[in-house]
Amino acid sequence: MKVARLFGRLGLGLLTLVGDPRVALSQPPPPPPPSPIFTIPIRWCAAGRTIPGTGQKEGSPVWVDPGRADGSPTTDDALWKRHERASDGTYIPMAGINLRSGITNAVRADPLLNFPIIPDPGTGPGFGGEYGDVVEPFPADPTKPGSVAQFGEVSKFLHDCDAAWSNEHPDFMRNTGLLALNVKRILLSATNPVPDAHGVALVEHGNPPLRHVGAGGKRVLLEDRTYTLLGSPDLKAEIDGRQVEGGSSTDVFLAHELGHSWPLKTPGGTIGLRHAGLNTVGLRSCGTALDPDQLNMMRSIAADVFTPKDHILDNFRLSGSIAQLRDTVPMTGSLNCETVDQIGLLRDAAGLVGGCRIDGSDLECPIHFLSDYQMARFGNLVKPHLDILRTIFTEVDGVTGLDMEVLGNLDTLTEAVAFDYIWLVDLDGNPATGGNPADLGIPSAFRGADWVTEVQVKVARQPREDGLPGPFRVTAAPKTWRNVEGFEPIFDLGTVAAVPIRRYIVDRFDGSAPEAPAPSMIRFEMPSGLLPSRVNTFRMQALSRETASPTLIADRLDESPTETGAVVQLTPPQYPTCELTPNVAQTGATVSVRTGSLMPNKGVHVIFGDTPVGTGVADAAGSATVPFKIPIGIRGGPHLVTVGSDHTALTGTAS
Repeated sequence: MKVARLFGRLGLGLLTLVGDPRVALSQPPPPPPPSPIFTIPIRWCAAGRTIPGTGQKEGSPVWVDPGRADGSPTTDDALWKRHERASDGTYIPMAGINLRSGITNAVRADPLLNFPIIPDPGTGPGFGGEYGDVVEPFPADPTKPGSVAQFGEVSKFLHDCDAAWSNEHPDFMRNTGLLALNVKRILLSATNPVPDAHGVALVEHGNPPLRHVGAGGKRVLLEDRTYTLLGSPDLKAEIDGRQVEGGSSTDVFLAHELGHSWPLKTPGGTIGLRHAGLNTVGLRSCGTALDPDQLNMMRSIAADVFTPKDHILDNFRLSGSIAQLRDTVPMTGSLNCETVDQIGLLRDAAGLVGGCRIDGSDLECPIHFLSDYQMARFGNLVKPHLDILRTIFTEVDGVTGLDMEVLGNLDTLTEAVAFDYIWLVDLDGNPATGGNPADLGIPSAFRGADWVTEVQVKVARQPREDGLPGPFRVTAAPKTWRNVEGFEPIFDLGTVAAVPIRRYIVDRFDGSAPEAPAPSMIRFEMPSGLLPSRVNTFRMQALSRETASPTLIADRLDESPTETGAVVQLTPPQYPTCELTPNVAQTGATVSVRTGSLMPNKGVHVIFGDTPVGTGVADAAGSATVPFKIPIGIRGGPHLVTVGSDHTALTGTAS
């Protein structure tokens, strides 16, 4: 068996093998992956805590006992393996996309940096679950008066994960990669705490006229894989078997949820991949029993398709042409499908994920994407639609975008309201220049505003031709000013605002996938050339208010009396690099991986797929060369090689 190519960089490398005759495959290996390989950071968190006074851990098993599922020595290693399996089994061989650790070189200055462990925000009185569990989000029941949507716990969990990463990596732009939260179990309800789902993904609906879709979505929450493994009759056979057929099936689920939350936009306007191929729940199906894509990663029901049956899930493929469910909000009950190129869409949108790199180099992906977020307090207002959770500043291909996430969901409101959402931006980072927001009737202590934007959002009934009240509709009207010698309005057709429909997709064990409201995102964009020049590090303040009370600010991003503003950091992140030698090899052959920028004078380890294959020690500069043998009996096609510093989540990427 030949290794056609070896991809390696510090932490993540790709190894392409051509079939070992001793391994019986259920079907021919996939064609070579597209080129070049793109590397995408994954920002992991896990739910857990150490109980005060006892030293005992509780929460997600990946935190309490990381070796329980697959023998991993640390939580970092166990989480690493989740995205390594998704890479090795699906994203690398099918799409030429490599998932890597989101930990940056900042760890070299702080050796304690690991994937964050975040506390359970709690569900409230009457909760029958355990620490680290989360109740799945659900919509209001229109048949029950007073029923309200419940999505606060999932939203708080994801918010706290984002905040933990923001605190760990303040020196680089923080809106990087895809956020993945490992919880204990996902339960049906607080009063009926039955494990019900394996994942939740944040998605956007509709077709907003916006370029910077990469600023939203990109968040998933997953049940700990220990529970997924309970159905496997033989854990070792399950993992070893998947090395033959495409990576551990237990992380088919991670690959699936990331597909939902990917910042791609289909020709029909759908954001992210949707359920595709043969699905068997109600009318939500776009395939047939004869569909050749029964193996597709985006099927709503995972299945052991290959014959003979081996109790291993086989949904790990992607397709260049497959029917998927199109956005249907509100759901009409009728089937609405579109044919998409999953591989092309994933690759085309890879550059809309911050930190995307060309594998084996420090080159950024083709799309110029810079984005940083700023965190605010969660749940500090009675009115959730004015409660600012975070803001995002984005630049992508000549467009500058502003986003503001609020706790409430605007598109499900059934009352007439009007709110103002305001951004004050000091692009040159100098409070002595720029204008005073009071000159625009905006009460704020923030100074030095070079750019001010206000989006007025209204929820009102849409008139019908027969004169009867129509459904409620959300509209967004932008106004924007730049400061030259005082504020002057900017009038341009490229200034656009929208409130995309945001939902949580809940992927249940039975294959059903109900949707629930998610926090709304108010989104604005305009041509970058109309703005004053900026520096890489500057300040921004965000405000919310009711339109009817313009002098009363409801919430502020920076709540300090001086309103200095939050820092926007657009310096691209730095990741370690490495090389694999030779780049052609056979199974059983010895290959060397040469790394740089790891932790100095610290042990390093090498993982092939999810199998440890070598160890070494980095020198004072953080460099190391580690030889390892390619495991025998590996399926043909590309494989992932990871190199990392011991007891940290620091890795790199390569091809």
